[in-house]
Amino acid sequence: MKTMLVFVMSATALGCATTGGGAGYRSPMPPEVATAADQQKWDPKAVAVVDQMVAALGGEAAWNGVGEVQALAGFNDGEKRILSAKHWWDRATGRHRYDLEHVGNPAYYVCHRVDNAAQGKSYVRLGGVQDSKSTKSQPVATSQYDKVRTIALAGFRRELFWLTAPYRLKSAGAELRLLPEMQGPDGKPYAVVEASFSGADWRPSERFQFFVDPASHLPVHVLLFEPGKDKATSGYTLEGWKQVGPVKVATLWKSLNGKQTVTFDNLSFEPRVTEDAIYMPWM
Repeated sequence: MKTMLVFVMSATALGCATTGGGAGYRSPMPPEVATAADQQKWDPKAVAVVDQMVAALGGEAAWNGVGEVQALAGFNDGEKRILSAKHWWDRATGRHRYDLEHVGNPAYYVCHRVDNAAQGKSYVRLGGVQDSKSTKSQPVATSQYDKVRTIALAGFRRELFWLTAPYRLKSAGAELRLLPEMQGPDGKPYAVVEASFSGADWRPSERFQFFVDPASHLPVHVLLFEPGKDKATSGYTLEGWKQVGPVKVATLWKSLNGKQTVTFDNLSFEPRVTEDAIYMPWM
């Protein structure tokens, strides 16, 4: 997970400004609600397992009532923190703020709409992490914006999908099938739902296999397959389940291949979005 960048700084300093903007900037992002055409790609047996899983985690209505997700994703190698990424996601409009702290790189943040490349800006922090309302920063040059936005989109597809995946399997662009019962990495038998996505570039590109406990209906392990690969490229055990507002999420993803972990902290699932200061381009 390399995010090494060479920043070309513009001469103007100050907080996020709008690119694009205009009266339509709050129009909703393409909905995640699946169409009839999407649902034709769903194995009914897989849907039954997903429905049980979502019910065990709080229910579809609980997730539908969430307007904003906030999370701090921490990538760790043993006790060493490698990367920290803070997310704010306005589900209705697709506004997304991504604050990245990476060892050996300048800290920066991206304010954008995940479905609209023209609406956003990226800023390098000056003087470390500060309150979102008063962060001193300097804009990343326009020529570098696409590069850093690509990283922000990758974080959106990766961290926010991992955190909220059980609630988003029956969404637009999804293909679902139930695989034969398998033993998990722990040797126990699991129902296995395979999910892949197509369409918008803010959806995951990987194929996923969710190992669901037939007793608790919770996903216990997840395998990830890069596009075109038959062998899993990574896998995780989901632990640290916590009730956060109306939903339940796994706050610890432990790699099956070693001591790497992904932790989710500072969680918030709110019915209404934070004031616009967080999403600075739209002030």
